[in-house]
Amino acid sequence: MNNERINTSHIVIDLETLSTKHNAAVASIGIAVVGADLKGEFILMDSRYIKVDLSDYDETTGFDISAGTFQWWLGQSDEARAELSGAQDGCLDTFAAADEVFDLIAPLRDQGPIRVWGNGATFDVTIMEHFLKEGCVDVPWKYTDVRCLRTIFDHEGIDWKAHLPTNGAHNASHDAMAEALGLCDALNVANSRGVISQTKIA
Repeated sequence: MNNERINTSHIVIDLETLSTKHNAAVASIGIAVVGADLKGEFILMDSRYIKVDLSDYDETTGFDISAGTFQWWLGQSDEARAELSGAQDGCLDTFAAADEVFDLIAPLRDQGPIRVWGNGATFDVTIMEHFLKEGCVDVPWKYTDVRCLRTIFDHEGIDWKAHLPTNGAHNASHDAMAEALGLCDALNVANSRGVISQTKIA
């Protein structure tokens, strides 16, 4: 992490999906933004929760829906199954959801360096990139911006699940917030060792 800067925006993405493939249909999107305050402490700066209208996938051929994953969802708690609510007030179609993700992240990218974090190197971020492309939206980060939460949590000995609310499992918003708070813990530990440069770059 010795190339990290104190003014980097760290964007945590967590998805609930209907498949485990790279082109999985996305049921909900949780995004949390971490940054440094004036004292140099990493804190939660912003968050977003987006539910996708599942009926929109009926006429969409670019997304995968797995029968096995759907059955797995049916075996989860009532709170978790609420992620699969389908068409209802507050749900967005895939194009509007992709636009909202872009509109949150692109200004952060334009302000300075960003890092985009998923809980695993190849799941959430990879699926999000496909979702954005299917929504006719440019991916607002470079491949070199992508980071793995599991790696930094293991390296710094962080238990991010300690930040989860009771009955909060398998909710994209709860997971993204908990992972982001865990990332704050990890970044603050790294910062205390002088690993993160205090020099700001544009």
